[in-house]
Amino acid sequence: MKIRTFVFFLITGLAAIGLLSFFAGSPNALGKRILFLIFVASLLYIVYRMGIKKPVRKDQQAFLRAAKKSKKRIRKRQSSRLSTQKRKPIRRRNDVHLTVIEGKKGKKKKRA
Repeated sequence: MKIRTFVFFLITGLAAIGLLSFFAGSPNALGKRILFLIFVASLLYIVYRMGIKKPVRKDQQAFLRAAKKSKKRIRKRQSSRLSTQKRKPIRRRNDVHLTVIEGKKGKKKKRA
C-alpha cells in the first residue's frame, strides 16, 4: 500500500470518527457547523474566482466578441447543413467469396 493512500484513509477514518462522536454529542450543532462551513467555502470560492479574473483590454474584448459571433455562425451553418443534407442509403456489401490456395505445407525450408 502506498503511503499516500495510507495517509488518506487514516485522515478519512479519523474524520469519520470525529463526526460520529460530534453527532452523538449534539446533532443540532453539527448541522449548523456544516452549513457554516459550506457558506464560508462558497464565499472563499467566489472571492477566489473574482480575484483570478484578469482585466480584459478593449482589443481583447473585441476579439472575444468576434470569436463568439464566429462560433454562432459556424453552428448555424452546420445545423442548416445537417437538416438539408439527404442521407445516403446504406449499401450492403456482397459476400466475399474466398478460395483456399493449396500450398506446399509438408516441405519445410532449410534454415542455416
